Amino acid sequence: MTTTGDSVVVTGIRREGTGDGALPLPEKTTGRTPDHLPNVIIQTITPLASILIRAARAYVTTLISLMGASMVGLGGDALVPHDFFHRLRDYAAIALAAAAWAAIQNTGELLAKIDQKMPSFRG
Repeated sequence: MTTTGDSVVVTGIRREGTGDGALPLPEKTTGRTPDHLPNVIIQTITPLASILIRAARAYVTTLISLMGASMVGLGGDALVPHDFFHRLRDYAAIALAAAAWAAIQNTGELLAKIDQKMPSFRG
């Protein structure tokens, strides 16, 4: 949730055809509020975009954490300047595993939500 001037922006995952009869929201929907309150702007993103954003966040967070731990010498020698790019390459590869795991986990959560909405797909 972010605030832009006189409005509050809320981002959610776009739901289309979830079986609950709800109509999908247009790309940007503005909820008008009384004069003393900020308007609410609802932005939606696709489920795939949500999964990719969360995976990218896991990648960056893991990479920064590994580099930070390396700089202070946790788990071995402290990072020296001539070794920076070598470790960055190694930790970037390790962080890919965290990003892949985040993508798998978030896909599972999304599928669980779809399963709750449409139990007839269970078979």
